[in-house]
Amino acid sequence: MDAAGDDISESVERASARQFTRWPFPRETIDVFVGGQTVQSIRAVCSNLSASGLGLLTTVYVAPGTSVIVSLPHALGGTDTVRGEVVRCTTKRGDRFDVGVRLRELIDPMDFVRIDPFANMFVYEEVDPEQLVGSFALASTSMLDKEIWTRAFRGTRVNAVAASDASSLAQVGATLDLVAIEVGDENCKAGEVLLHLVKHGFCGRVMLIAPEPSDAVRHEVYKLPSHAVLLRPYDAEMLRKAAAQALGVRRARGERDAA
Repeated sequence: MDAAGDDISESVERASARQFTRWPFPRETIDVFVGGQTVQSIRAVCSNLSASGLGLLTTVYVAPGTSVIVSLPHALGGTDTVRGEVVRCTTKRGDRFDVGVRLRELIDPMDFVRIDPFANMFVYEEVDPEQLVGSFALASTSMLDKEIWTRAFRGTRVNAVAASDASSLAQVGATLDLVAIEVGDENCKAGEVLLHLVKHGFCGRVMLIAPEPSDAVRHEVYKLPSHAVLLRPYDAEMLRKAAAQALGVRRARGERDAA
């Protein structure tokens, strides 16, 4: 159900404040290939990463403007090769250098960092609400969810609708870029809501709203395909961050921050 993700993610990248959350990445040393007249292989520690950049610690000075290729280990095994450019190299603790790398293409930090999906930690540090675009729907019996939903997207270019059940959203299912579904409510079963929307043409992104991180709720969440989980309590700003994350950052193009 990712058909809308690539196009929407590009608009989100342009719309964001170009500020991505930095994630601690205390991993073992990794391979970095440094470009120039001759290619040099060095070892470095990746101290942090974001969707748009990396922070490296190394004993070798790397001049700003240098092209690099970094082999990043995945959270679940294997590696991914990413390309970037050094934008900062400063001395840190004697013979160590703090190197900032701006990536040529955005990555999804969730591929490399293990984060509890119920932690309300998102890829975007800031999202400009006036620049969000798309057709979003909420399926929840909670009046508070609906109030925050309305507040979060008021005055934006988002066509946001809310309903207490799937049948009310069936007619617009095929037009939705994102649907947020409440989990843990017997009167609004998330799996049934999602199945009903898919039968009516939905092929967008999915965000789940969880009441608590209990074992029962986690079990329900893990059974469902989703691109972001939002744990109550939350506010309008957090909802926008979760929505932006659900829409996706993988390989979208646009301006980027250095880590």
